Amino acid sequence: MRFFFPAFVLTLFLSVPSVSAGFAEDGYFRFPAHKDDRVFFVAEGDIWSASMNGGKAQRLTTHPGQETRPVVSPDGKWLAFSASYEGQSDLYVMPVEGGLPKRVCFESGTPVGWTPKGEIIYVCASNKGPSGRRVLVQVNPNTLARTPLPLADANDACMDDSGKTLYFIRMGINMMGDNARNYRGGAMSELWRYEVGTKNEAVKINISGQAKRPMWWKDSLYFIGDSDGCDNIWRMAPDGSGIIQITKHKDWDIRYACLSEGKITYQQGADIHVLDLADNQDRVLKFDLVSDFDQMRQRSIRAMDYLNDVSFSLNGERIVLTARGSVAVAGLQNLRRVDIAVPGGSRVTSAVLGKDGKWVYAFNDANGEKQIWRFPADGSPGGEALTKD
Repeated sequence: MRFFFPAFVLTLFLSVPSVSAGFAEDGYFRFPAHKDDRVFFVAEGDIWSASMNGGKAQRLTTHPGQETRPVVSPDGKWLAFSASYEGQSDLYVMPVEGGLPKRVCFESGTPVGWTPKGEIIYVCASNKGPSGRRVLVQVNPNTLARTPLPLADANDACMDDSGKTLYFIRMGINMMGDNARNYRGGAMSELWRYEVGTKNEAVKINISGQAKRPMWWKDSLYFIGDSDGCDNIWRMAPDGSGIIQITKHKDWDIRYACLSEGKITYQQGADIHVLDLADNQDRVLKFDLVSDFDQMRQRSIRAMDYLNDVSFSLNGERIVLTARGSVAVAGLQNLRRVDIAVPGGSRVTSAVLGKDGKWVYAFNDANGEKQIWRFPADGSPGGEALTKD
């Protein structure tokens, strides 16, 4: 059985938003890290540097490959980050002023921080046990000497100032790239404490909800937690007592955070905030990217290169295609192609055709969370959510 698609099925066009000369109207800033008066972040797939007061940002990387998750060394001289320069993403290090990146890992490592002695802590897939397990490793960026930490399913960590105690995260659905909110199943992330270099067992720190991104400052542990229903910054004593909520966002989750010198920079939505722990002042940093914004040029793309899902009807005569968040139904011979009418600004995944051929069922996020929707298979309006939770 062969399917033939006219050219307009395979090609989409990207429109060009209006931009002012030299600067973007809006940016999408991710993975902040900072040291002294400089903040580093990811935008347009590259790493940038700017003042902690915002303003013009300088691009530090230009490779077509993606760079992500920069973390700054304790002395403020080096950036460790992930980059897909040679196929798979791996761990690199470069001077904070810019320079030639040096690869320091060959096992798809993702940096999570530095030790007080200047070693990079990264997470990678374990080569022991079931597939999908993670392990934390320390690596010396100069000698490349690596030291695996004996912690199962660990995927994020920080050390106290002495370098003797490690606080780490076990499990969590974020390991699988899942962004579900308020998850309370068996794969919940957990916060643990481990005495490095000893034979002592790691100790679990009991908290309500999930924990992410542990950070250490002045005898206190800070972390991202969702106990109040939204990912916010929390603080506790080293033994897990005295838990206090620091930020109280109710709309967008805090996605990532970095703590250095009494300040936390964090990503919320498309913005980067800086929170001063001395006076609890929180402000949004505004950046101007000095760039040619090549990704905003109008261009044609082959939608089939971005194909996400394919499903067949029961009689094998029709096919449902999901690409770039949109859905189309195509068929054999003279059966016309139909674009399914999904709510504007929403994305669809895992679309299938119903048994009677009248409805397309799919996951859609029009209401803010992924729900099961039903859409008329003839392309007419009238889609509706079938689930609400």
